[in-house]
Amino acid sequence: MGYYRLVFEPANIQGDHSLNQIALDLQKEFSTVWKQAKLHEAKSKAVWMEVMWEPNPEVFAGELIKRVKSKVKAGRGVLKYRMPQNGVPEIYLEGPGQTQTVLGRMRRGIDTTTYQAQPGHVQAVQTRLGDDKEFVLDGWSQFVPRFVYRFVTDRDVANINGGNGIKPRNPNATDNMLEHVAGKKETRFVSTTKSKRDIQNPHGESFGERKVKIDLSWIAKERIYDVSTPLGEINLAKLASGKYGELKSFTNQIQQAFRDAKRTKEVLVEGDIPPEAIDERTGF
Repeated sequence: MGYYRLVFEPANIQGDHSLNQIALDLQKEFSTVWKQAKLHEAKSKAVWMEVMWEPNPEVFAGELIKRVKSKVKAGRGVLKYRMPQNGVPEIYLEGPGQTQTVLGRMRRGIDTTTYQAQPGHVQAVQTRLGDDKEFVLDGWSQFVPRFVYRFVTDRDVANINGGNGIKPRNPNATDNMLEHVAGKKETRFVSTTKSKRDIQNPHGESFGERKVKIDLSWIAKERIYDVSTPLGEINLAKLASGKYGELKSFTNQIQQAFRDAKRTKEVLVEGDIPPEAIDERTGF
């Protein structure tokens, strides 16, 4: 199941400050609910699951309306939700005489322009409208930055200098992603990070000065997994127990693995990272 971001857009309401304020309140509540969902602190677990795992605009709109309806002054009308034919969910105010004023709309996903894959590259690059940030997709249909980074080991350096790219420690291993994130070394996965900055291990020690910048457009999406996101945690949790569970329900080791993946902005690559994907190298 894909991971989608719901974006609330307040309508441009002219000449009615109270309706403008309701629209702004909706926008504010959207930001609150979205942040709570990202931080796993949504007060309604059902809403968190719907928004972050199987997006349902009606559930999300209902949560916003519930939070804001007390701010609608008596006589103004009733906040409602509808899905017009154009497929863009709307929150509107139904006033006296059944007049309807749209206060805002929600959109799934992020607006992107998709370019064809460059010759030899495996994935198309998607650019977010309004800026120059570039993305590719991962195996869970999440948008992942096109460029990620890895602090390389002596083994990595030898492979890169030999023209072999970066290789996992055990390409034939049958371990799953959770075991890799939890610290197992001999797996078929390679860890990378979305962070351009220095990162530390759980003991606060730096991974060093040597690092490479990796262009993920050279790698099939089925081999890329962003485990640092809420959806990443859901899928790691399913590997641990077969279903989603609260963080505190897992062992300390698994809890720490979830925290580390989020803290280090970890993106896993299954199998080799080809030499063509090494975009820049630093420190060696």
